[in-house]
Parts: sequence; C-alpha cells; structure tokens
Amino acid sequence: QDLCVVESVKGANDVYSPLSGKVTEVNSELEDSPELINSDPYGSWIAEMELSNPSEGDKLLDGEAYEKLCAKLEAEEGN
Repeated sequence: QDLCVVESVKGANDVYSPLSGKVTEVNSELEDSPELINSDPYGSWIAEMELSNPSEGDKLLDGEAYEKLCAKLEAEEGN
C-alpha cells in the first residue's frame, strides 16, 4: 500500500512503507512545505505508524549505516 505520493515537475511517484502497519499520524507540514524532505531529510518525517510486525525494522539501515554501505559499494565499483 502507498504511504504517500511525491510530486515533482517531472511527475509523481508512489512512496511505499518498508514496514507493515497502520498510519496513525501524518506530517501535515509537508503539504505546505514539501521541500522540508530535501532540506532536512532526517528531521522531517512523513508518517508515524503503529507497526504490525516491529521485527521487520531489524533489517533496515539507519542513515549512517546506509552511507557506509554506499561508500563500500562505490569503492568496489572503482576496483
């Protein structure tokens, strides 16, 4: 199920939640100021959820781990 739709000049894209559950709150500030996602990606949030299976989150990366993975993959491509 779609979590939200992100619209830009080039089109619209669905955003899917990596976790299953029920949306309990949405960040209405993004409706008036969608640029917050770009200017503050870690401080801005799209929705709060009540998770059906919290252990699904065990496989997700935080920002720091994702940056390390990207750096590792870039280094491997350079070889």
